[in-house]
Amino acid sequence: MSKAEHYFEEALESKLTYLGATDKRSVSQICDLAEIYTRQQKYDSADALYQSALHFINKIPLLLHPDIARLHEGYSQLCFAQGRYDLALENAEKALRIRKEHFDQAMMVLTEVEALKYTEQLKQAYYDRLSF
Repeated sequence: MSKAEHYFEEALESKLTYLGATDKRSVSQICDLAEIYTRQQKYDSADALYQSALHFINKIPLLLHPDIARLHEGYSQLCFAQGRYDLALENAEKALRIRKEHFDQAMMVLTEVEALKYTEQLKQAYYDRLSF
């Protein structure tokens, strides 16, 4: 286990204990750790974190918070890496919709062009997979 992974796990445990799983800061911390797991190709661990966060967001009053878009972006990248293109596309589109509808251009992490290119890449990968 890397030092970064260890620190992120401790931070997540602390946030879950003191803030609860439905606090947007906990969701952000879950995203941080899940992104580390995805980069390390620990896909099962990343998937478990994303699944728990997706479950909790139904209880968050600010469903259109940028961390929710980030959650969908991260889960989309994980699904893409695992070849689950339908889920990757679905989550990329959710993230884009959240960012596009509720945040101005200056606040977007992904520019609209980058997000559309990413969505198009996912669609193409999905269609390529269907054509086999």
